[in-house]
Amino acid sequence: MESRLCIPTNRICQTTSSKKRRQALPSIFACCRAMDDRGANGKASRLRQFLPKRYAYQFTLRQTLFGEIACAIDMKHNRRVAIKISSKDRRFFKGGEDPCAEAKIFRLFAKTLARSASESSVESQKGAIPSGDMDGRWHPNIIRYYGASEDSEKIWTAMEFAHRGELLDHITNSPDSRLSEDEASRIIGQVSQGLAFCHSNRIAHLDISPENVLLTRGWTAKICDFGLAKRMNSKGIVIKPHYTGKANYMAPEAYAASNRNRSGVADAGQAKKGIKFAGAPADVFSLGIVMFLCITGVLPYQYPTKSDRRYTLVTGGRKALGGLLKRWGIAVSAEAKDLLASMLHAEPSKRATIDDILHHPWILSGQESEARANVQPPTPKSPATPVSSTSSLRSY
Repeated sequence: MESRLCIPTNRICQTTSSKKRRQALPSIFACCRAMDDRGANGKASRLRQFLPKRYAYQFTLRQTLFGEIACAIDMKHNRRVAIKISSKDRRFFKGGEDPCAEAKIFRLFAKTLARSASESSVESQKGAIPSGDMDGRWHPNIIRYYGASEDSEKIWTAMEFAHRGELLDHITNSPDSRLSEDEASRIIGQVSQGLAFCHSNRIAHLDISPENVLLTRGWTAKICDFGLAKRMNSKGIVIKPHYTGKANYMAPEAYAASNRNRSGVADAGQAKKGIKFAGAPADVFSLGIVMFLCITGVLPYQYPTKSDRRYTLVTGGRKALGGLLKRWGIAVSAEAKDLLASMLHAEPSKRATIDDILHHPWILSGQESEARANVQPPTPKSPATPVSSTSSLRSY
């Protein structure tokens, strides 16, 4: 049992389907894979040929599973933006993903915010998706949306550029590869507010992870990458659940549904129906794993199944969770353990809600501490080598 309860060394665990899909990117981006980004000493990336004339290409941020993300200058508004370009080739979306899902969700958010501001709803135009470029009318903890367009082969989405990058990099570059509880509390509280907005619009993110939380220049946490997000019905049940993110951040019910829907079962009728689950509790569980990583510097387990002894302890309540952390020699406050235990409950109906999280003493104490200090978190030291990962193809 000692070996099974040792501290995990992996930080990111790619699912099998992700490994298979990243072996072949869409053909229309073949030239992008061989791009040459040598700045003034060389040629600019060929990715620029896919950008609208309004945007001036600067450099490529990273590859994604289905395309590229570039940093560009919006010459109309004189600002830096991130542009995500994805293929619409259905052959590369076998896990139930929709290449247009992210733009559709941003359109929904834009309409919701427009209605809440008592203004006319945003209308779709042919070949374009309504712009979210509305000053003062965008949720502060959702990555800002500036516009999108598509053709028969690809879709591009212009979004806010987050200067401080991913939360994962910030954690890894921090002292002891973990955040202080005050800073973690502030970030988890902000992500919770973003999720509350998503859930109020019947959207389940289903891929909450530190790679999908970006930090702005002012250290505001913002949720990004809605490529795997799904609609929820009036009862909060995810509609058409399929592939739902990274295995070691998934809620157990989402992991079971993901495996069932992708692998198939003997009963054809049962396979068609699949396993349904509530979206909001699944996002809360994933956020709990992100919180665990923030304050401990490690991921608790690899797969959310009872075959992993660490999973049963993490989801076994405050006492079991505290015992595991003590075995690992990781000191965590009593309030943090209480919140973690409530977020990581194996039973969705007994799991903390977003409202419970926002009103928990651990979250409130972090907000009060930030208000008293009124200072920005220290900038972490630049790593000598790039942050390691099992995959260089992260979603934005």
